Amino acid sequence: MPIIYPKKTDMPCADPAERRSTWDEVPLGYTVERAVVEAHRCVECQDPLCEQGCPVNVPIREFIRRVAHGDMEGAARTIRSK
Repeated sequence: MPIIYPKKTDMPCADPAERRSTWDEVPLGYTVERAVVEAHRCVECQDPLCEQGCPVNVPIREFIRRVAHGDMEGAARTIRSK
């Protein structure tokens, strides 16, 4: 069975005209709603190499699972656990 990568949820970015006059971050980050949608896509990953490649052994799959269920506090605790 081939590995299928569903389309990633686009992250909003600052307008180029505004970026010319500021040092603010370009990516604006996900809203909670977009984070949940992206987490659902990620949880379905058929080739989860993220944890194997993490240099500090963060339990990424658990973090993503919590985000997918809307448990942002639990997700934050998971990230901070390492």
